[in-house]
Amino acid sequence: VASLAHGEQATQPLAIDQSINTDLFDRLYQNSTMIGRVYQESRMARQTLLANLAEEMEAANQGAPLPKKFVGDAQRLAQIMRKNPQVQLAFTSLGGWDTHIKQGNHLGRLANLFQSLGKGLATLSDNLGEVYDQTVIVVLSEFGRAVRENGSGGTDHGHGNVMLLMGGALNGGKILGEWRGLESSELYQARDLPVLTDFRDPLISIFQQHFKLSSDQMASIFPNYQASVDFSLV
Repeated sequence: VASLAHGEQATQPLAIDQSINTDLFDRLYQNSTMIGRVYQESRMARQTLLANLAEEMEAANQGAPLPKKFVGDAQRLAQIMRKNPQVQLAFTSLGGWDTHIKQGNHLGRLANLFQSLGKGLATLSDNLGEVYDQTVIVVLSEFGRAVRENGSGGTDHGHGNVMLLMGGALNGGKILGEWRGLESSELYQARDLPVLTDFRDPLISIFQQHFKLSSDQMASIFPNYQASVDFSLV
């Protein structure tokens, strides 16, 4: 039997994972006895499980770094955009949001992720200096989370989501879009927020109002799509 700890501790190394201990046990059970075979099988099973966990997390994050590194990345990005006016558009990805287990409330894993995100955004805005007044920052995810907590103290993959906008170029201080509440009758499949706004609509508003792109240019960015809502963002 290969044992794994709960939550984030599942991938933490155990004493048996240390090379010195592995070598000792390998020599101890090197003979083809029943105990030796069981030991070897359990080692292989643990290595397989750890590899599968690492592969799953890599797939969920799509190779994106954890938010704790965002502060440094944000500082470097701001310096580049401030010093080089030709840099008009930049993207960065953050992973670690697949919080199925022990998500926490105002303290805990998810709160720590949001804290790192918030610090990174503050660092970005501070280091942009005067450039921040001509900047629009968009924070979005490719999937949402379920409204209610699951049995493991986390939330499963959901449907609808939220998009956060900030920047000196914005006409901000607003909550835009339709909100129907959290009653089960208003949720998608009685568990998730419904998608009431296509994510492309606010992006199109930003491209047209902030970057002054034409309809033809927008058609090359979002082919075969016509925005249904015109947000006054800038």
